[in-house]
Amino acid sequence: MHSSNKYPGFVCVGLFLLSTIGTSLAVECEDANVPEAEPVTKEQAIKFVEEQFAYYFTDCEKYVETYAKKFEYCDFAPPGIRTNPVTGCVSKEDGLLELCLATQGSPTNIYQLDTVPSFAGLTPSYNEIAIKGFQKVTGVPFPDPVTGIVSIFDFCFDFVVVESLQAAPESELDVETSYWKGYFGTEFCGVPGLPACRCDSMTPIASYNFS
Repeated sequence: MHSSNKYPGFVCVGLFLLSTIGTSLAVECEDANVPEAEPVTKEQAIKFVEEQFAYYFTDCEKYVETYAKKFEYCDFAPPGIRTNPVTGCVSKEDGLLELCLATQGSPTNIYQLDTVPSFAGLTPSYNEIAIKGFQKVTGVPFPDPVTGIVSIFDFCFDFVVVESLQAAPESELDVETSYWKGYFGTEFCGVPGLPACRCDSMTPIASYNFS
């Protein structure tokens, strides 16, 4: 009786050699010519990032549409929205929409938004990018993790977002993301008892008032 499985190339070579010396294993190899992902251009990536950030503060439904059908959003998210409680990531559209809508009514200034490629050898790749930025959000309700009492703060923060992009010719921006991972350092400011926001002395490159 023969058993048949499809094996990746490096395993297949060894099993094929075994099959030539009298084993009863039927060896079927995976196709080695798997097409590479279509590259995202620098211009596409920069435009996508600018529009994606604008959507987050102006149109949450369009923001959600910038994600692929299968995605992970790994950034600050309340426990009730997290799809994976261990990683803290969100992978459902309704959770991502709820998270976006939580910023409604919070005016936002963007002071920096730079899109940086990864590298495969000496070749830049805009399919895997990092976004460096600086931002201020005004009037954000923030619950105390111990007491649950909600206070209203302004805050400035540096951030880096890592995204995995893929070409999507059927989408509005020709690009979509399957992965978002955020890193940031937060400075609470601008309310009695706290210092002035250091970003108030800076000139924003974009301002949004999602109301």
